[in-house]
Amino acid sequence: MIDEWTRQGGAVIYAILAVGGLAIPGSLVGLLLGAINRRAGRTALISLILIGTGLAVLGLGGGGWLLERHRMEEALVEISDPADRATVLAAGTAEARTPLAAGLALGLFPLVAGLGLSGLGIVRLARFERSLAP
Repeated sequence: MIDEWTRQGGAVIYAILAVGGLAIPGSLVGLLLGAINRRAGRTALISLILIGTGLAVLGLGGGGWLLERHRMEEALVEISDPADRATVLAAGTAEARTPLAAGLALGLFPLVAGLGLSGLGIVRLARFERSLAP
């Protein structure tokens, strides 16, 4: 699957694979640290880092999709035969989806993990505030 992504995804796919490839194990470590840690502030910080990483990977995927669509449209301008245009359009659309699919596959886990961890941080903060009440 990664071999297909690198063949079809263009240059953006390497950034998606680098950031997303580090985001998955980083999310697992972040979830572990957030679950072990009892302080709401640290849990919130870890969740913000995970959410930001997930959004960055999703943004790279969306940007790669837009870039590949633009390249396909530039290639279509030079083709005069309608049959060839349809073939290039179908192939280009499929290849343009590759960065988007990679961004979704690698960016959703850190995003969901960060959102879940932020919920845990909110629960811990509410528990802390109740413990301070007289």
